[in-house]
Amino acid sequence: MKTGIARLALAVLFTAATMAAHGTAGAAVVTSSLDVNDVDIWDFQCTSSLTHCMRVHVCDDWAGTDDVWEVTVGVYYPTTLLGQGDTAGDYYGNCSAVISVCRPGATAHAPMKALVTINHPWGPGKDGYDLYASCHDVNGIPLPASGTKLQIKN
Repeated sequence: MKTGIARLALAVLFTAATMAAHGTAGAAVVTSSLDVNDVDIWDFQCTSSLTHCMRVHVCDDWAGTDDVWEVTVGVYYPTTLLGQGDTAGDYYGNCSAVISVCRPGATAHAPMKALVTINHPWGPGKDGYDLYASCHDVNGIPLPASGTKLQIKN
């Protein structure tokens, strides 16, 4: 019986470590679709007082299609970071680079809010994407998903 519990505990730890290594632990993940030349706008909020960085990336959801996706993040709270942001692209069925916006200083942390846009500038037509958004502490550790909010704005 103890061996079974130990194996289960190891399996849970291995799964958590694998998720953290791939950047999905604590992430909010949404799947949506867009026609070519359309844009989705998402409100991304990290409500934890331990938030130091916000991270996002986009992946093509429909394998076998040659699509281009672009993701942009722009912070609107706190006002000291107003307008700070980053952008990345996903070309031909892959995932974009993970982009981050972080508070200055090694120990600064508090809630953060940003708008995230997903643009579909090229492809055969309407196609799907996966948006990953996560909040991280000063050590780069993903915060619990319960403090990560992602809501469509358009």
